[in-house]
Amino acid sequence: MRTITGVPDITFYWARHTFRNKCQMDKDSIAKFLNHVDGDHKITDIYIEKDWNIVDKVQAGVLSFSEDSINRNQTSHKKLKLRNK
Repeated sequence: MRTITGVPDITFYWARHTFRNKCQMDKDSIAKFLNHVDGDHKITDIYIEKDWNIVDKVQAGVLSFSEDSINRNQTSHKKLKLRNK
């Protein structure tokens, strides 16, 4: 494995617990691969790096939607003021 990867200090333990962040598989599959037997995945959770990209995309969408709504309401309010003058 060291020859193939070119990483001189690589260990099997490091390799098996590093791949899980790159494989983008569900937690159940990763737990099975790593031979973790606890049903609630507490051990597997230790090794899985959290991916916050989804949360970031949702928050950006909410902010964009909110800004658009505020802008539409402000435009409508200005038009209503002009009409009532």
